[in-house]
Amino acid sequence: MDNKLGVKRPPGFPFALNSAVDALLKKEFDILREKGETHELFDRYGVDARPVSHEELDKWRENFQGVQHHHEPTGMI
Repeated sequence: MDNKLGVKRPPGFPFALNSAVDALLKKEFDILREKGETHELFDRYGVDARPVSHEELDKWRENFQGVQHHHEPTGMI
């Protein structure tokens, strides 16, 4: 349609739903982390885990930082 009629493709839309779900899950787990509780789904499905705090948690949440590991044999991060 672009070549024949000059009708341009609509612009891409941001991943609003993905971002909203991500923000809500982080908020929910932050609350559980503060209370020292597990998630109800963990209990229901027998997952022996609970959210815990870590000093680098905010750094790990950054898009362009995240969790990193230096693989010494290759020098890759």
